Amino acid sequence: MEFLYAHYEGRARAPLYGLLELTYRCNYNCVHCYNRRFAGSEDELRTEEFKDIIDQISALGGLRLCFSGGEPLLREDFFEIYSHAKEQGFIISIYTNGSLLDDAAVSFFRKHPPFNIEITFNAVDSDTYESIVGVKGTFGKAAKAIKRVAGSGLPLTIKANCLRRNKGQIRKIKAFAEKVSGGRNNCFKYDPLVLAGAALRAPEGIRLTAEEIMEVKKSNPEIWQEAARQMCNDGFLERERKFLFQCDSWHTDFVVSPSGRLKFCPFLDKHGVDLRKASFRQGFYDVLPLVTERQFTSDSKCRDCSLRADCYFCPGRSFIETGSEEGPVDYFCELARGRRREEARIRSDYEDREFSCLFSEDKRKGRT
Repeated sequence: MEFLYAHYEGRARAPLYGLLELTYRCNYNCVHCYNRRFAGSEDELRTEEFKDIIDQISALGGLRLCFSGGEPLLREDFFEIYSHAKEQGFIISIYTNGSLLDDAAVSFFRKHPPFNIEITFNAVDSDTYESIVGVKGTFGKAAKAIKRVAGSGLPLTIKANCLRRNKGQIRKIKAFAEKVSGGRNNCFKYDPLVLAGAALRAPEGIRLTAEEIMEVKKSNPEIWQEAARQMCNDGFLERERKFLFQCDSWHTDFVVSPSGRLKFCPFLDKHGVDLRKASFRQGFYDVLPLVTERQFTSDSKCRDCSLRADCYFCPGRSFIETGSEEGPVDYFCELARGRRREEARIRSDYEDREFSCLFSEDKRKGRT
């Protein structure tokens, strides 16, 4: 194993954390899924091609991999690819809808345990669940799969997407997660962001307003405490505003699509490297850093917006929503304004030391 660090903008770069999208195929048809735009269009890598890429990542010091999709267990060679990555010493997580976690799968994972299995479970009743996933008869199977995984002692996280259809159930889903996991910490997480674009033609009927998201966050004391803590962390932009990409995930993170396209952003397929034609090393160290040097070429209001540190704006999400990496998204503006308003209320309400844990380390040390 070669720990290769390349310094870029004064920071070390190394491919430590990878998302491997094994397939965009899925046996569900979720109303909020943005990957549906790729369904049926991918020339998926063969088994040996994925294994070779894993070997290349390992040779450069990679540490963690997450197998995702679509539904990754739909690949007939899933366990062969998984086993190969385990043999290379990777810490592995799996994102799945849980539908294919039968007794045989769970038995395999008990012998070769992953770091975590994350199952998306968006409702605690069959009607709501099946209206979201778009397939009848799936609720009971999903609930049984979750209990099967939890009962086996495997590490489990239950994830929920916050949608208009299930906004009143997030607290109940969290309670279900805590019950089946025996009260284990960090057994539940939720995602309030739904991306629109071509795959989601009526987002106003699915995703929540800023006010509705805040209602969800306040529905449970623990959810609200964590949300408040995150909001009160002083946000700042490390790079000059002229740069399009402000995130720093590209220092250590990467994505490989089902067709072998190396990217640093799961939302943006426009820029990437075909790993059938180039090595992983070339893509990660020579090509991806050039993408992050891209600057705004338009007079987009996002460039100098004072809310940018609180906004969901990023080139990948904007591309999905508008077809342009620089395109403003009104919905993101709404969420950013809502977050800024709520942050002001929190800071006003919790200025005394009793609640100082909600503030950032800099705030607690007297630096503002």
